[in-house]
Amino acid sequence: PAAAAPASAAERQQPAPDVGEGWTTEEVMRKGGKTAGSKDKYWYSPSGKKFRSKAEIGRYKDALATLVGTEEEGDDDRAW
Repeated sequence: PAAAAPASAAERQQPAPDVGEGWTTEEVMRKGGKTAGSKDKYWYSPSGKKFRSKAEIGRYKDALATLVGTEEEGDDDRAW
């Protein structure tokens, strides 16, 4: 039997309700170097932006909040 194809990033992502509706998280195992075998956790916004920490997510959400009431409101490319 043929080996199964590796799962795509979207298939590896799980819901992350602790950071908000529509957010997902993914754990990726490091493949090389001294830390091979360790896992890194990433979060993805509903629009698909990738974040490496909850602190980074907090800064992103704060930046989005500064756009409320402006013509850029909701434009995550402007915020981040």
